[in-house]
Amino acid sequence: FAVHVCAGSDPCASPCPDCSLPHECDYEAGVCSDELMEGNSCRASRVLDLSSLPLSVSVDADPLLTNRLGSAPYRCGVDTVTSYTVETIFAFTPPALGKYRFTATTQKTYQDLLVYLASDCERAESCLARAEGAIAALEVKLEPEQSYALIVEGELEDTGFALHVEQVAECD
Repeated sequence: FAVHVCAGSDPCASPCPDCSLPHECDYEAGVCSDELMEGNSCRASRVLDLSSLPLSVSVDADPLLTNRLGSAPYRCGVDTVTSYTVETIFAFTPPALGKYRFTATTQKTYQDLLVYLASDCERAESCLARAEGAIAALEVKLEPEQSYALIVEGELEDTGFALHVEQVAECD
């Protein structure tokens, strides 16, 4: 990701030329970074509220989002020819024990999505499940009060998608 140290006594005071879009001020670190954009990093994940399901979210294509987690280990072992370029990172905590279905559908049928679920956004080995395709769906049993990360990656910078989340019945 891009980081720029701002000049002056207040590192992110206006007008700091390096802090224009797509950069935002990280006052803790005293730098301007694109990491703080919602959904662009684990630290600035988009929060999914699963207290009222089903839930549908539409995410428009955003060329300012970057490929922060792009290495193969973060893709749950996916090592394909397809080059995913942008991702949106969601954070959520299930309200109850149960099986949940996450379905991401691309806005452009000729583009695929890669969707994966992790118990820790920062650790590649925490991958729990993955799916790939124009319609990518995961079904996984989740623990309540446990935080999870759902990452949706698109092939191109203009890949928007719809995300649908629901709790599904478990068969014995």
